[in-house]
Amino acid sequence: MEQNLNLTLLTTATDPEDVRVIPWEDFEQDLARLSSLSSALNEAKEKKRNLQHKLESLIQVNGESLGRLNELEEMRQKLESKKLMMDNMSIRSRLAKEDAGKQEEQLSGALQSLLVAGGTLSVTRRNLQESSRLLSEENGYVRLRNLQKMLRMRQQYMTSQILMLYPVKLVVGPAQEQELEPYPLGSSAGNS
Repeated sequence: MEQNLNLTLLTTATDPEDVRVIPWEDFEQDLARLSSLSSALNEAKEKKRNLQHKLESLIQVNGESLGRLNELEEMRQKLESKKLMMDNMSIRSRLAKEDAGKQEEQLSGALQSLLVAGGTLSVTRRNLQESSRLLSEENGYVRLRNLQKMLRMRQQYMTSQILMLYPVKLVVGPAQEQELEPYPLGSSAGNS
């Protein structure tokens, strides 16, 4: 009976509401059942610990995998942006090369024009130097005046020839008309 008392006291101390008195004949059977339940519980706890350990390692591996995947995605995005940047730079480089080719063609044409203009300028400069030399020589200015006088006489002669062929009327006012008479061939040409 002392064992019964101890058992009751022990049960009461742990859980006062579920106190149950077990007859001695059933005690061994209940004890065996409790023992098997306890060992099953311990096995379940051990399996739980093993599963928890495996699960934690899987979670850690998954976390590391996810981190690596994120790093790979970031690297892929950076690679894509660099690829786009390289494509843009390639396009810009090609356009700059085409522009440089066009500018080179324009500069080549301009250089050709400058060479032609330089040649013309050189010829003109020589002519100017020759004219300047002729003017600076003795009687150079007198010769120029004589040439100008001869040109004026030639101009007047040609004008008189045209007037002889085509008479011209000048209108001085609304009612007055005057007909120009041609110059005689030698009269005005000798006076200038």
